[in-house]
Amino acid sequence: MEQATFLDNALELLSHASNAEDNHDYTEAYAQYMAALDYLMAAQQYEKDEKSRAFLKEKADEYLNRAEAIRQQVHVDVHRLPDMAADVDGTNKGHTTAQSVILDEAFKCAKRAIDADASHNYTEAYKQYMKSMDHFMFAQRYGHDEQSRSLIRSEVAEYLSRAEIIKKHLDSLNESRAADNANLSKGPPRPPEVVFLHTAIEITQLAIQQDVKKYYRSAYELYNGAFDYFMLAHKYEKNEQTRTTIRASMEEYLTRAEALKKFIR
Repeated sequence: MEQATFLDNALELLSHASNAEDNHDYTEAYAQYMAALDYLMAAQQYEKDEKSRAFLKEKADEYLNRAEAIRQQVHVDVHRLPDMAADVDGTNKGHTTAQSVILDEAFKCAKRAIDADASHNYTEAYKQYMKSMDHFMFAQRYGHDEQSRSLIRSEVAEYLSRAEIIKKHLDSLNESRAADNANLSKGPPRPPEVVFLHTAIEITQLAIQQDVKKYYRSAYELYNGAFDYFMLAHKYEKNEQTRTTIRASMEEYLTRAEALKKFIR
């Protein structure tokens, strides 16, 4: 849905609100004002021009104040109001809800992230994962039922865990390049097994933090991400004692990851 469509929907709902207010149907007027605010805020989110954004914010504040005045005046029971963009009798006028539009954009960004991830374009993948999470978090504010909010939180946790793995990988590569450039005249660059092991340990620390907080899906993804780097470190490591230590760590965290499966099904 284009930004102009958000405005069209907002204007239509504001017209309904004004008519309802003229007819002294304040419950419907409040519902329509609040529905219009959803679209005004969504339009503001996607507006590029700073002056237009300021204008939309000003209008949103104006109608929010009007809606609050109605609520306080007639004691509207907000828990009995319809879902946004729906009439107070429970029917829908054909609007696509702001939440569904924002979620659609979130999943589009997530798909672009996954495609970039699969192509090993990690910089773009990280950028798209973070954009998708911005959209998911923005959509969550519109989730009126706990089930939809829980689903969004699950998506955020999944993509966040992958984004954190990618960020650690990118940071590690950047640190390695910086160290190599700084030490170019002092000796050879850090061997790959050191870089991979360092990254594996950092990701494992993140996994443990998520595990302790009982964010099991995120912890599971991070443990598996760390496992990949342990495998690479093991591949390039020549010292047998170090290889044994790496294998032990791999077995420990893989066992924990397997144990977490029962919590995320």
